[in-house]
Amino acid sequence: MRKQITHIAPLQMAKVFALLCFVISLPFCVLGFVSLQFLPQASIVTPMALIGIPFLYAIFGFFFTFLAAYLYNFVAKYTGGIEYTSIDLPGA
Repeated sequence: MRKQITHIAPLQMAKVFALLCFVISLPFCVLGFVSLQFLPQASIVTPMALIGIPFLYAIFGFFFTFLAAYLYNFVAKYTGGIEYTSIDLPGA
């Protein structure tokens, strides 16, 4: 069964992706905190910077995903969007 994605809700997609960015960045911040224990005191990275990284990553992820979805909708209007094939599973 062939289908086309002709519209993406930019705000909804951006919210989901921003949350994913935040969650994905958390393990890296934990690793950063652990590595601070072994670095000399003259380190450039501070604990406050590590706390801010997930939030900045989420904000930039939200903005650029919103922009990408908006641009996709513009391009899909003229090209028909992404086409993909799917099947219906039994019992679903």
